[in-house]
Amino acid sequence: MESVEGDLAEVALDHAQFVRMLSSRRALLKREYYIIVPAEYEKASDPTEALITAQLKLELRMEDLLQQLERMGLTGRRLTRAEIVCHTLPELLHPTEGPAHTHHQPDARRH
Repeated sequence: MESVEGDLAEVALDHAQFVRMLSSRRALLKREYYIIVPAEYEKASDPTEALITAQLKLELRMEDLLQQLERMGLTGRRLTRAEIVCHTLPELLHPTEGPAHTHHQPDARRH
């Protein structure tokens, strides 16, 4: 970028410096992904025992998944029930209606 010449060279260099400074202060892009980790269903004579076993297996899966994400340089966490019910589940079921999505008018110049 430092080899830019012409009328806009000074502006381009100033903008490049600004972007470098901005990126050093904060992340320019943040993405969130949801990974659904299913529990295994097992028949058991005692439903309470089956539930406890499923919860323990799910917890082990979650720990393993979080370790794998960390090895890739990513972070993750298990959502709380409130986060799933109040925020995540509605957005997954109706992605265009969530607060994270903005509605905009189409550009009239394209028509």
